[in-house]
Amino acid sequence: MIREAADHFYGERSCTIRDPFGHEWMLGHEIEKVEPEEMQRRYNAMCE
Repeated sequence: MIREAADHFYGERSCTIRDPFGHEWMLGHEIEKVEPEEMQRRYNAMCE
């Protein structure tokens, strides 16, 4: 596991893994629909 699964401000849960051959894979799944205005609000709050 390169990066553990985590929820993100844009409504997705994702992680990054490395397979036995050394290839890296980013896996993601939408967990909620986020409107553009709400996404911007969350991003601004995260950057403060």
